[in-house]
Amino acid sequence: MDIPNASPLTHEPLAARGVLLSIAEFLHKSVAPQVQGELATRAAECVALLLRMGQEIAPADAVTTALQALNAVPTGPDALRPPIELARLEAAVLAAADIDLELAERRLTEAGTAARHFDAAGFERYLQAQPRGGPGLRITQVRQLAGGRSKITILAQQQGAVDLPADLVVRQDWIGGGVQGTTVVSEYALLKSVFAAGIKVPEPFLIEPSMVLGAPFLVVSRMAGRQQGGYFNPPHSERMVLDLAEQLARLHRLPVAAFVEAGVAPGARTPHQMKAVLDGFRAVQSRYGVPAHCIGLALGWLERNCHRIDGGLEALVHNDIGAHNLLMDGEGLTAILDWELAGIDHPAIDFGYAREWISQIVPWDRFMQRYQAAGGPEIDPLTQDFYTLWSALRVYVLLINARAAIAMGLIRDMEVVHTAIDAIPRMVRRISRELCAVLERYPA
Repeated sequence: MDIPNASPLTHEPLAARGVLLSIAEFLHKSVAPQVQGELATRAAECVALLLRMGQEIAPADAVTTALQALNAVPTGPDALRPPIELARLEAAVLAAADIDLELAERRLTEAGTAARHFDAAGFERYLQAQPRGGPGLRITQVRQLAGGRSKITILAQQQGAVDLPADLVVRQDWIGGGVQGTTVVSEYALLKSVFAAGIKVPEPFLIEPSMVLGAPFLVVSRMAGRQQGGYFNPPHSERMVLDLAEQLARLHRLPVAAFVEAGVAPGARTPHQMKAVLDGFRAVQSRYGVPAHCIGLALGWLERNCHRIDGGLEALVHNDIGAHNLLMDGEGLTAILDWELAGIDHPAIDFGYAREWISQIVPWDRFMQRYQAAGGPEIDPLTQDFYTLWSALRVYVLLINARAAIAMGLIRDMEVVHTAIDAIPRMVRRISRELCAVLERYPA
């Protein structure tokens, strides 16, 4: 994703405008139709205010340029143009601004840039044509679930199938709306292998790589439990965290050869590869990032220390171990979800990603002791610290890329908008904390 000639300062108004337009679209399409009377009037007024604020923050470039040029024209005794000419020119520019606002209002009634939509009737027909479904199958309920920032997740209930459970979960690629660039097609094969190995994941039933329903999708079992909390507000369950330590140990013990042959993507394993990734992080930060010294300092520390990481230790890693991707039943862990970012990399990648929220629940040493007792490899403290900082930067870069897409108008989805805009300052603070920690532990 690219914003021509954008800088960390000049694209901020564009991102703010994208956020306001996303909120306006959500209110117009999802909230306003559900209310009546005075509440409906207030909702419409909120939409109008958001559109107007978006225009004032970052109006159309032509309007801005014209107004600035008019403001620079003298109007006193030395005026080069008669007042009537200036008045008419300014009226024309302001009229263009109103037209721009009207166009924004019309766009709210159109399909979103990447609207989340699932074809329930088409899904029923699809299952009826499958051997495990059959012509007697009927879909009795379909409900879109929250979460899944780069996928659409659907809970479907059916009756009459030949060989499928009553409750199914559908994960579908979100064409044009995701920020990860992944597909369920590659996730399905991985999920089958991980399920066969006894890891707590949904059982995969079907994969459809075609566009028969608008985008590829997979069908898996519904697992017991529910998601509780998120990346920054995890559920305070010691049992769940220790269950996760055991599951990660089992995952990281799986032989990687079969996954490599299946095309699971390798991560940056050598100092040269790591430095290339860090150069990419630095380029994104320069173009879209928050002006914060900790980002550049963290990139420098990682670059200086990547040669100290054991490149020979590798495993299948989930790469997105957050509470938002875990299911709990009571206090116990029942499933690890969303394997779209899985890869072959250093096992500490998973720890680095999860360390911040796990440490809120149990002491880090206790988590690592349970992990190693369950058969996980021993990983030295510097490597753990390295990947903790690395993971924070990786997530931060994903977020600022998403914010750039919002600024460009490529994303008008409240889940993505909320995640990107709310999480960016949180991640900057996390990077700052982790940077201070590593500089204190390793001053050289």
